[in-house]
Amino acid sequence: MSVFRTSRVLSATVTAVFDAIRDPQRLARWWGPDGFTNEFDVFEFAPGGRWQFTMVGPDGKRYRNESAFADIVPGARVRIDHISPPRFVLTIALTPAGSGTHLSWEQAFEDPAVAASVRHIVEPANEQNLDRLAAELRTGGEGGGERGREQEGQGGVEPGVQYPGLRRFEGAGLMGPQEVQEHHQAAAEGQGCPHPGAALGEAEGGEPQQKGHEAEPEVVHGSSEF
Repeated sequence: MSVFRTSRVLSATVTAVFDAIRDPQRLARWWGPDGFTNEFDVFEFAPGGRWQFTMVGPDGKRYRNESAFADIVPGARVRIDHISPPRFVLTIALTPAGSGTHLSWEQAFEDPAVAASVRHIVEPANEQNLDRLAAELRTGGEGGGERGREQEGQGGVEPGVQYPGLRRFEGAGLMGPQEVQEHHQAAAEGQGCPHPGAALGEAEGGEPQQKGHEAEPEVVHGSSEF
């Protein structure tokens, strides 16, 4: 396993930073490196919930992503399991830092060979991702944060509402914790099987990346302040 780590001190409270993560309209604005946009299909912000979306590069190339929210601690931590190739687990941890927030970003790749092959992409992309988050926080989400706080009981998601910041929306795809629980219960009763699904994804129409030889764990560090 290879781990890329970076951190950022943000001029916003922990609550404000967490709101910018759990609100799909706001997340779609800042997720990914410079020049990328996002099209969310499924966003279930609850432990075990699915997150399926497409990242669109500046050149129009589309990257399909499938992830699952493995763990969510409100105001403290979000752990995302990136299911589609390349496989990795992203942990975002938030701690108070004076009047701001210290954010740690840890991206653990399952295959060291894959990590080595994408290092030149991942390291700058992660910093750009956090730059975009900082910019989102400076603008206050253009009202997006208010919607997130209003929907606190549903993880910042209001089922059936089309968020203008998302370029594509399927009404049944955005579900709060209660809907996620019911969905998984239905699967357990044989009524359907949920498929648990982030900055990298497989290009649409492309072949999955092949695993390489095993290597010793490697940790890549980076840090910055805003």
